[in-house]
Amino acid sequence: MINPLTLMKIVNERHAFVENHENVFPFLKENFGKNIEEGTVIKIDIKTADGENSTLEFEIKESDIPLFRNIEDFINQIA
Repeated sequence: MINPLTLMKIVNERHAFVENHENVFPFLKENFGKNIEEGTVIKIDIKTADGENSTLEFEIKESDIPLFRNIEDFINQIA
């Protein structure tokens, strides 16, 4: 379970993040949940400042859908 104080910190720190990256939350609100269905593939690419790359790709299963609906609700509350 998430520590409520940690969650409060994250919600409060999002203001600076949104100012620095104003396109992230609209992207997440538009795509995270509503368009997620079984068979959807999510790919996450991370490139560090020193040029290292790391990629994760996974396909959504039917049992994953409730989690993504809850994430969608969370994003809509903080965005």
